[in-house]
Amino acid sequence: IFKGKEKVKISIVGNTIKVEKEEKKKEKHKTLIKEKYPKAYEIKIPKNRREMLKSKYKEEFLVAEKIELKTIKEHGTIKFVPEKEKSHKLKTRMVYDIKSDENGRVTKFKARLVALGYDQRKDEYHETFAPVARVTTIMILLVFGWINQMDIKLLDFKGAYLHADRPQDTPVY
Repeated sequence: IFKGKEKVKISIVGNTIKVEKEEKKKEKHKTLIKEKYPKAYEIKIPKNRREMLKSKYKEEFLVAEKIELKTIKEHGTIKFVPEKEKSHKLKTRMVYDIKSDENGRVTKFKARLVALGYDQRKDEYHETFAPVARVTTIMILLVFGWINQMDIKLLDFKGAYLHADRPQDTPVY
């Protein structure tokens, strides 16, 4: 039975009616290849690609890299162009992480492609901006939504470069 947007299970035992919220079965993330992993805090997170390739969890991180690159390509963030000899190239690298649940169990392996900002030249980018909301702003919006009985939804963007703008004449390698 559905109660609003939630699926609930109703069972009757004797004179008791029991209403339970039905839990969704969580699918295993694509990066979880093995059946069992140690706690997330016991796994050493690689600092660079060389460490990742020597890691016991190399396969999981390689799958995470493929997912990240596929996401970036799908959103049109990266456009592959032929290399120009004299153009300045902004270098990139992968940053690795492991996500876990409240009990420390590994939920997924992550890889993110990041630009090495220290390599930027003075006049290539005229402004830098990271859209981050202050905690007080979020709290005000939550209270406003609660007072006005609004539905509050959480959004999570899977790609770091989804809405990034960069100069078209500066290639990233």
